[in-house]
Amino acid sequence: MNIANQAFTVNPTKKPIWSWRHAIAESDMKANSKLICHTISLDVSEMGRYTPMSPDELVRLSGLSKRTVETHLGFIKKAGFLKIKVVRDTVTGGVIGRHY
Repeated sequence: MNIANQAFTVNPTKKPIWSWRHAIAESDMKANSKLICHTISLDVSEMGRYTPMSPDELVRLSGLSKRTVETHLGFIKKAGFLKIKVVRDTVTGGVIGRHY
């Protein structure tokens, strides 16, 4: 999975962010998946608003390799904690960026 051209929706249930963080902590996901979720949550306000974090920032802040981050984002998506979609320009079809 290439994370550079994907959008991420944190907290798809729209519950308070502390509930999402608590659910992550109590989940049976592997440690690296939890670390990535908690790293993503660094940029999420208590109201659930998120400032997009680049894949390179996620790698840098988590201390994990890009491959590990990409792998665990797939696990996180499968567990239902993250929605992932590609964001494209409606005219050209090219990738215009992504948001968590």
